Amino acid sequence: MAEENKNTPIKVFRTAEQKLSELFINGAAEGLGKVGMRLDDYQMICAKNAFKKCFDVCKANQIDINVLKDDVATILERAAMFKLNALAIPEECYITPRDINKPNKTPHLDFGIQGDGNDRILREYGVNVQTVHPYWLVREGDEFKFPHFKGLDVVPPEWEPKGYSNKVVRVVYPVTYTDGTTQYHIADRESVKVNLLAHINQNLMGEYFGISAYNLEGKAAIEAKEKQAAKRKEIIDGVKDLSLEEILNHQSVQKYISPAWRSPHSRESMIIRKIRNNVTKPIPKDFGDSYIFESYKDSMKDDEYKDPEDERIDKEGAVDAEVAEQSGSRPVQDDIPAIPQQAESVQKVPEIVRNEAEKVTVSADPF
Repeated sequence: MAEENKNTPIKVFRTAEQKLSELFINGAAEGLGKVGMRLDDYQMICAKNAFKKCFDVCKANQIDINVLKDDVATILERAAMFKLNALAIPEECYITPRDINKPNKTPHLDFGIQGDGNDRILREYGVNVQTVHPYWLVREGDEFKFPHFKGLDVVPPEWEPKGYSNKVVRVVYPVTYTDGTTQYHIADRESVKVNLLAHINQNLMGEYFGISAYNLEGKAAIEAKEKQAAKRKEIIDGVKDLSLEEILNHQSVQKYISPAWRSPHSRESMIIRKIRNNVTKPIPKDFGDSYIFESYKDSMKDDEYKDPEDERIDKEGAVDAEVAEQSGSRPVQDDIPAIPQQAESVQKVPEIVRNEAEKVTVSADPF
């Protein structure tokens, strides 16, 4: 009898979270396998951590994770695909709920790349990128001299820090390419104004100003939606010509700005992350696969600011060309020989990647 008990397999207790985790992770691995991607050990860890983050977000907001299973499956695939750790410090990606407890709205989870995640993407997919050097945080009061040209030669920037508690006014990314040249990609603090307007605009989409279009039809529904849109535009128009700091402190938009932007202890970290995003996003990338490219592009699009008066904008949500112009990222060696070599690399990419890659420029972030 004792021998029988000894040979009896021990039952391992697993929680509901562990069972769901295994189910979703295996599903993500299988889904990526169908498009020719086999996950390594670290990618499996990234998928596991992404599920943990999704589970915690759903639990905190009292949402049944099974209701959002399609979102969770997509998030796990993307976290694994790009090797983004949702539980890393500093953050590499974000997972946040949308439309929670809103009438006539279906809740969902948003996923996006941010901070160190963009650095990872740049190292992995940057066209002809050899080394992404540690970035510089240039603060108020620091001595900083911008790079300049002597013919085709570039004179590197100079930076002498004077303190570590003042506001960051710009971020510099030195990037060395395979031809041996180093470019200095720079974005200023004021470039974050575009991201903040995108954030406000996104939150305004859930504001109806007491004007209901629900259960209305025909002309009445159209008029109600037009009134809602006019109210939203009025709010945006009231702040879009102000500076970043003025917008952050403007009373008319306080309810549409998340605590991460408003709180003194987190505002500066948020702004630094946004500046970093605005530096790294426009740098050319070669994903080499249309599925990877589309996944990356979809992770970037949610919070781009689109001026409703700009006729170039696709009303269904195309990428706003204006954002690229205002993003503030300035690669300082646009005319040096490294660029033709980059163009040759892009030409090797399948057609869908070559045509779309230049459009992916601005940070998508829910905060």
